Amino acid sequence: MTIIDNIKRSPTISLSEKIKDLKSKGIEVLSLSIGEPHFNTDKRIIEEAYNAMLEGDTHYVNSQGILKLREEIANKVKQENSIQALPSNIAVIPAKFAIYASLISLLEEGDEVMISNPCWVSYESQIMLARGKPVYYNLNDDYSIDFDDLVSKITNKTRAIIINSPHNPTGYVLTYNEVKQLVDIAKDYDIYLISDEIYEKFIYEGEHISPASLEFEHIITINGFSKAYAMTGWRLGYVVANDIIINKIVSFIDQTLTCMPPFIQRAALKCLQIGDSIYKYYRDEYRKNRDYVYKILSELSNIEVIKPKGTFYMFPKYNFQIDSLSFTESLLAKEKVAVVPGIAFGSKGEYHIRISFATSYDLLEKAMDRFTRFVRKFE
Repeated sequence: MTIIDNIKRSPTISLSEKIKDLKSKGIEVLSLSIGEPHFNTDKRIIEEAYNAMLEGDTHYVNSQGILKLREEIANKVKQENSIQALPSNIAVIPAKFAIYASLISLLEEGDEVMISNPCWVSYESQIMLARGKPVYYNLNDDYSIDFDDLVSKITNKTRAIIINSPHNPTGYVLTYNEVKQLVDIAKDYDIYLISDEIYEKFIYEGEHISPASLEFEHIITINGFSKAYAMTGWRLGYVVANDIIINKIVSFIDQTLTCMPPFIQRAALKCLQIGDSIYKYYRDEYRKNRDYVYKILSELSNIEVIKPKGTFYMFPKYNFQIDSLSFTESLLAKEKVAVVPGIAFGSKGEYHIRISFATSYDLLEKAMDRFTRFVRKFE
């Protein structure tokens, strides 16, 4: 048996493919499942990539990423995240792949990596692919970290803790005190924090605190352009870490990706040059969507919901006896509305569903009407 035999396909990607198949057959499906903005990439960004290709920027470049982009990222994380990183501390790589590259760089076989329950669907599999062992720490009822549980599960095999703020699937945003507590734990136990910050631009209340602003050596920061700039298909992100980790990641890139396409890197550079107008508009639209979905769910007697402070997800709990996979399959079959079963995010996600409100308001209204009709049958 190979290591890949123990890895399941991503449930969110599989659901996305199922939805596309139904739509190809002429069946209308209202999807509140996919974790991506519904907006198309800004034309200025597309034009930059197009012009770069016309100018011949289609050849191999530095595996670590073109210097000008790394300089702009270093400036971005300094100004916006208070991370004192040099261009040499940055590698340009898809954010999802950056998590795996970080794990490959850290782990020996059997090392433990701590992840929240629930958490994003790919953390567990990526740890296993890196020949590590996932260990789950619990969240409290409000989706904050249960620090007593986390600390109790640290062993001499613990190598890293993965954190995600804003958090997928719950939308929870870590406070400064919580981030400081995590950083102190990493220092006290000489382990790494892998901080997945891909949703940092979608915060509606509170503020984003990067752990690496408090202590650099023990922190690996993952971020990218997919969510903030509606560029999920472009597959571009970056990792910020100390010299030892970055050198290992660059060696990994050398022998796998070789480099990210230079014209896509040019597009990313354009994002940073444009500034915050793009994602501020997206965030304002999704704040309206969040408030609408929260209002609808709050009026349902058999649904419990916490208003998320970040991301574009809501993670309501329902109080009737049907498992979350059956719930979502039935909702899709009867009402042609797609959401993600909570069990996909871990055992503590059972009797929850994840609703993505990263869609148009008109589609959202129509989908929530159908959702409400479906849920009220269980009252």
